[in-house]
Amino acid sequence: MKEAYVTTCELENPHYKIEALRVYVYDNKFLIAENSILFLLDIPLFPYPVYFLNLTEDEFSPFSFSLAWDEDGGFITHQEYNLYVNDYLLSTKITTENKETIPQFSIYKKDDKNIKFSIDYEKNYIYLDLKNLKYNSNWVTNKTFFHVGYSPFYFEEYLNNGSYYKKFGLNFDLYSKGKMDINFYWDGNKSRINNSFSIINVKKDLSLAEFNIQNLSFNNSLEKSTFFTDDSTWTLYQSGNYSFSFKNKSFSTKFYGKVYNDTFSSNIRHTFSYPLSFENELVKVYAKYGFGANLYNAIVDKYYFNLGLYDIYELSGKLKFKVFDIEAKYELRENFRDESTNTEYNKLSSIVYVNTPNLNFSLKQGWDFLNERRLDDEISSKFSFIVLNGKIELESKATYDNEEKKLSPYDVSLSYVNKPFSLIYRLNTKYYVGEQQPIKELTHIFTFQKLKGKVVQSIEENYVKSAYINGTFSINNYKNTLELSYGRTSKEATPEVYCKYSLKNQENSLDLSYKTSTKMLTLGFNLKTIDPGISFYTTYDIKNERFNNLKATLSKSLHHWVFELSSEFEFNHDQVFNFDDVKKLSVLFYIKEFDDKFLGWDFKENSPNIGLF
Repeated sequence: MKEAYVTTCELENPHYKIEALRVYVYDNKFLIAENSILFLLDIPLFPYPVYFLNLTEDEFSPFSFSLAWDEDGGFITHQEYNLYVNDYLLSTKITTENKETIPQFSIYKKDDKNIKFSIDYEKNYIYLDLKNLKYNSNWVTNKTFFHVGYSPFYFEEYLNNGSYYKKFGLNFDLYSKGKMDINFYWDGNKSRINNSFSIINVKKDLSLAEFNIQNLSFNNSLEKSTFFTDDSTWTLYQSGNYSFSFKNKSFSTKFYGKVYNDTFSSNIRHTFSYPLSFENELVKVYAKYGFGANLYNAIVDKYYFNLGLYDIYELSGKLKFKVFDIEAKYELRENFRDESTNTEYNKLSSIVYVNTPNLNFSLKQGWDFLNERRLDDEISSKFSFIVLNGKIELESKATYDNEEKKLSPYDVSLSYVNKPFSLIYRLNTKYYVGEQQPIKELTHIFTFQKLKGKVVQSIEENYVKSAYINGTFSINNYKNTLELSYGRTSKEATPEVYCKYSLKNQENSLDLSYKTSTKMLTLGFNLKTIDPGISFYTTYDIKNERFNNLKATLSKSLHHWVFELSSEFEFNHDQVFNFDDVKKLSVLFYIKEFDDKFLGWDFKENSPNIGLF
């Protein structure tokens, strides 16, 4: 096309346009205008030898240029050059400000937009991320990280001022179920050879039964206080654990050891359990045998050898009826060798369950053969019913000391769950039977959508002790964000409060924050969907009863243009309002589609504010 113009303004006489002698559309992606001039209200303002316009959102324009004016930095220019090579984007950005040129060069992966290489002179940073090589460095803070790997080999180095470490080794992936790593580590003060191996959740169906490895890991570390070639003594650290099951048998072992000079120590803990069960409609029988071993072996000032062994037996039977169940349970633990006797037990208990659609009740009683005494009775109940599309549950638990003839306080919990409304509420308390004030404190815990909270309330002294609420919830397309913390050490103490709240709908927002430590209240709102748009923010000093600052903006749409009047005040509290209280007072005209194209004037600084393409 010849002698054409480009604009997004649909008026017959557009407010702005770029006129060009020649206009090309390249590959349906870019519009290129040669020998063009930007017109605002038919006034020629800025020439473009070549003007690029991206017609798609998938790719960046090959070239863009912007010019602005700032009172402190003077004229500011931004240049950006983009080039696509196969699946990569090569991007160069150059900013000139205060007679200083700041370049930035980056390489992106086209499909995921992840940076693969970047040099940023504003952040003093270089970054490289390749399949087998990672490198990043800040030449001001002298912090550098380097990692290179070609499976299974790798080398890693980290520098931070005077400290550093180097590590090289081998890393193996074991069929996505585990890994093994062997490496040598050196940081200038000590050298270390590490070896680690781990496997999780491996299942294998054998002809006899299923074999399942829940966890299997070993770690070895051989360390010297200096470099490994000198005569200093090695210290060996070993640790590991495994747990697996086979034919309903469960095995688990944990161990830790250390060898240093002429001393060593090791700890090994092993457990084994073998459960058996049978169940039908009337009866359920369960039995379990368990074995454990704790071994401590060491040479320090002398030789230590402690071997603790124990057996665990458990047998239970339950008779199941329509409304209630009866269960008898016997539990025994016998310790041998060096195992401490305070973990032994020998007890028989009976449990009665009452189960209805709305009520569950249980009473547990028993006898301690080891101490020849009755066990504490355990009483629990749960009452539940449906109301308002939600489920209400009332639970209570208590114990009765048969020796002291005393009932413990009831642990009481009242909960309400309404899944359609995304609401979960729970009230926890203790009920002291026979006391003048049976309820002393309440704890409220709730979740509403993504809002979570906890409130602790003293009933005995009639005040809120603490509260913490954080999260978001939405009502009728209004998004609410609330962060609240409240603390009070006593009823007479002054509470410490921090509150931050925001309400958003489309581009409109309301913000409020308050903190007792500063006695500052911040209030503001931003209304963009009305015309004229209004933005207002202020900070009020509650202690001194005065405003510290105020920001207000009025924006009026003029077709594709926006007229914006901005003001910002910082009051010096000299009892006189004058131009010294004004921090900023300006007017601005800009195009809606391109808010970085603007013309304006700052009355405070008495200077222009210009940004053009």
